Amino acid sequence: MALSDFYSAHRNYTTKLVLHVSDSRGNVIDAATSALSLLKDERVDAIIGPQKSVQANFVMDLGERAHVPIISFSATSPSLLPQPPNYFLQTAQSDDTQVGAIAAIIKSFQWKDIVMIFEDTVYGKGIVPYLANALQDIDARFSYRSVFPLSASDDFILKELYKMMTMQTRVFVVQLSHSLAARLFLNAKEIGMMNKGYAWILTSGLTDIYTSMEPNVKEAMQGVLGVKHQIPQPVKQGKTSIVGIWAYDTLWALAMAAEKVGVKEPVAFDTTRTMNSTNVFSFKTSQTGPKLLKAMLETRFKGLGGDFRLIKGRVLPSPFQIINVIEKEEEIGIWTLSQGILWKTSNSTSTKNLRGIIWPGESDDDPKGWEVPTSGKKLRIGVPVKSGFTEFVKVDWDPRTNLPNVSGYAIKVFESVMKALPYDVPREYVPFVKTDYTSGGSYYNDLVYQVYLQKLDAAAGDITITANRSLYVDFTLPYAEGGVSMVVPVSYEDGNNKWTFLKPLRRDLWVTSIGFFILTGFAVWVLEHRINVAFRGPPSQHVGMMLWFPFSTLVFPRGSPLVSDVSRAIIKIIEGNMSGYIPTCTGPKNTVASNNIRLESFAGLFGITGGVTVTCLLLFLVIYLLKNKDLLQRSSLWLSLCAMCKHFDQRDVSSYPFSRNNDSQDLELQDISVSSHFGGSPALPRSSHSSDSRTEVEGRDVNDETIHCSSEDILRKKEGQKMTAPMEMLCNNGLKGNV
Repeated sequence: MALSDFYSAHRNYTTKLVLHVSDSRGNVIDAATSALSLLKDERVDAIIGPQKSVQANFVMDLGERAHVPIISFSATSPSLLPQPPNYFLQTAQSDDTQVGAIAAIIKSFQWKDIVMIFEDTVYGKGIVPYLANALQDIDARFSYRSVFPLSASDDFILKELYKMMTMQTRVFVVQLSHSLAARLFLNAKEIGMMNKGYAWILTSGLTDIYTSMEPNVKEAMQGVLGVKHQIPQPVKQGKTSIVGIWAYDTLWALAMAAEKVGVKEPVAFDTTRTMNSTNVFSFKTSQTGPKLLKAMLETRFKGLGGDFRLIKGRVLPSPFQIINVIEKEEEIGIWTLSQGILWKTSNSTSTKNLRGIIWPGESDDDPKGWEVPTSGKKLRIGVPVKSGFTEFVKVDWDPRTNLPNVSGYAIKVFESVMKALPYDVPREYVPFVKTDYTSGGSYYNDLVYQVYLQKLDAAAGDITITANRSLYVDFTLPYAEGGVSMVVPVSYEDGNNKWTFLKPLRRDLWVTSIGFFILTGFAVWVLEHRINVAFRGPPSQHVGMMLWFPFSTLVFPRGSPLVSDVSRAIIKIIEGNMSGYIPTCTGPKNTVASNNIRLESFAGLFGITGGVTVTCLLLFLVIYLLKNKDLLQRSSLWLSLCAMCKHFDQRDVSSYPFSRNNDSQDLELQDISVSSHFGGSPALPRSSHSSDSRTEVEGRDVNDETIHCSSEDILRKKEGQKMTAPMEMLCNNGLKGNV
């Protein structure tokens, strides 16, 4: 049919292919005999076939010796093609081209362990190493490989299925011939392996012949996935398989190549390379074979199976359909080498890039790939039993059941990890009790050694990773900081910088602290200026007292009741979010970016200090203005302000440290007498008449006039300068010690 269609479409061709059919009977010997007969008797220009990979391994050698192209449209084993390809051409898609599509499906569902079921033939074993490499690239592996001989009985198949049922893996990849695959799925359905939780993936060798299977086999295969060669054009040829399409395209390619060679008469053979006539395999080499091979490698056209093009003796790979068997084959996706799994009509943004799948058992839940095995075996997890520090692992025994109750930080981490796994791991804790150990290291060495002896499946606890222990077991990634450290010299930048002492506090904290020192000093100066001698005098003395006094606020007097309260407040501020145990890391938001103390840590303390200081200052000013509101009654605001400042600069006699009943030394006069004004003269003692402060001067009460004798007046008196009568009398009394 292929040649009829070809020459109907190419009526102007001057060459025509003539077919010589020979039956290989499905075995290697008959295939070799048929090929030899065609080479010796028919003297063919090319051989199309054989159909099986095992036959092609031998026939290709005959074509190499005869210089006749051997073109196979059905042998799919990737191990057939020699290097260099020479006279063997593989126009069928090689099995290794589909491993990328199978691996993409497995990766989409995050399955990690796969059971490979294949037959013990060149066809069955050829794909295995390529698929193993593809799984390794996606961090998956074969957990078990089940090899079926061609003569496998139903008992053998059931035995293998029961064995696989006791395993945890529930994902199976099948590479079998038609008859073995049919019996496999019929038996799997019978024992319950086609139910929910199982996943089956068929290679293209089975999906390409699915339509030719019996109805009961199709029913047993409901829910399986598979990869299938994509056919770009709808081919309405009944039950014609992909192999028939490849055969069709192969004949078209050979007819085009023959036209390029231009052979019109039977091929001439080289008589100079005659082999021994007594040898059964003796034949002559073809002179047109190399030309025909070159023409085939240069042939390009659009065939039923897609673009036909040979690269190094192989046909160009085509995309694969991903199908789901639901009464019939339903296409759920397309896989290409460049883009992976895609929708057939549009790009998908879903996680798996696959349409809805119906799994075995008519389930729409994706299989986890792991299930609890029917054997019921649990992992035996060894845990240390020791007294002392039990925060990592603690073992208590139930007095009623005598069963261990294991807890602790290490166990919580282990349980969290087990829950995070995409599959269930049945487990039980086995306390490792040993009373004759001499040291902690010896005890833990023995615990690790139990895992090496396979008496325990694993161990969980505060087990240190050491070089010696790693020779016997494998350790997971540690979840706690390692105990081995290195001490190395550290070089600090700017270690000799004279401003290093400023680094503990950040710049904003320094500025705020200095500002509050000045604020506190100013507030104290305002409160003490009119009543305290230390805050009077020249302006330099005022500024000095303002800057010096705040430093006294860094400590408290001994026995102050504020010490305990302030200390508690500071501790709360420093601790911050560290008031309780935090089991999990909250992320980088709470991490410390620097070792400097920040302003935010003392925001509350500065707020309290500033609030109290400003409140006291405002309260004092309000009281002062109320007492001296007559000073504000001036003709202008400026005069009122000047009068207020002048009055504030005067000392407050009513609050001053001396009074009628105070027999102690006058502080201000003492300060004057011992200061530089008097050159270090001794202080003047008070007179016994100091109690009478009312002195009549020219018929007036000195106290009523509030006349004050300052240090300057006393100096004028001593120097003989003229003074007013009241002031002179007051200063005379001052020089006598009566003020």
